[in-house]
Amino acid sequence: SIWSMSTSGSLKLHNPLRPEHEILRTELASSIFMTLASNQRFEDGPILLFEIGRIYLPIPGDLPQENEFLTALLSGPTSPNSWLETPSTLDFYDGKGAIEGIMQIFGVTEKYTPCDEPLYHPGRAAIVTSNDQKIGHIGEVHPQILKQFGIENSTVTIFQINLAELTNLLSLSTPSFKPPPRFPT
Repeated sequence: SIWSMSTSGSLKLHNPLRPEHEILRTELASSIFMTLASNQRFEDGPILLFEIGRIYLPIPGDLPQENEFLTALLSGPTSPNSWLETPSTLDFYDGKGAIEGIMQIFGVTEKYTPCDEPLYHPGRAAIVTSNDQKIGHIGEVHPQILKQFGIENSTVTIFQINLAELTNLLSLSTPSFKPPPRFPT
């Protein structure tokens, strides 16, 4: 066996390639928060980050469940500083718009229901579903969590989409084809 359960519930590799990679990730949010904290030292924003990666959820007595997620983060002003306009701050609705754009590309219709996960600010989070199937969640990150990563005085919105669930939805839909016009304009 190349893995074992640690006391914290994470999976620990017996022979990692690098010492800092001995624990398999059970979530992607912490690494994207560290990247945001690093970027904020050099830039005020807008900061838009994403990562596609795998998480490993332990299953007692069996191999871990491996899921691939898209995690994206939005922080800072909506546009760089300019004397022409006063920028607003990227927020929940900008993240929701990004999810809607992704779903529109794939022809998936999504719904949002309130969420109360501890990662998020109360009342500012939602579960993303389609065909009564949970495919992800979105929300403004709780300020106390941001403070743990050295991120202060900033509104941060993060969303996560389970790519396996999204792929399952794509197999339910019928692809369509629209032929090019006979006489282009």
